[in-house]
Amino acid sequence: MPTAKLFMNGKSQAVRLPKEFRFPGREVIVKAFGDGVLLLPREASWDEWFARLADFPADFMAIHEQPAGRDTREELSGAAPSRPPACSPPGHRAAGSRRQARPRPGRGQRRSHTPASG
Repeated sequence: MPTAKLFMNGKSQAVRLPKEFRFPGREVIVKAFGDGVLLLPREASWDEWFARLADFPADFMAIHEQPAGRDTREELSGAAPSRPPACSPPGHRAAGSRRQARPRPGRGQRRSHTPASG
């Protein structure tokens, strides 16, 4: 298994990687991985990405075809409904409706429960 040399660079610890493990560029992404450290290549910046656009042929997008069948949604038509549907979910009261008032028992009185006949 290949090994790498550790050394101090100022107050930071550095790693000297063998040639076969070299990364392009001047920076890597460092992630903790278990008891170790994982080094990943840093992705190109937006400036580098835009600079590479010149590498593509001028008709690149002209020859690109989109997969068929992706835009199958129907267009919305008409105005929104002016009032809510006639059916409301259980426990929901329509706007402006009030609950039927029930007589309440007086102080010290109990509500009487009539057993269901059956």
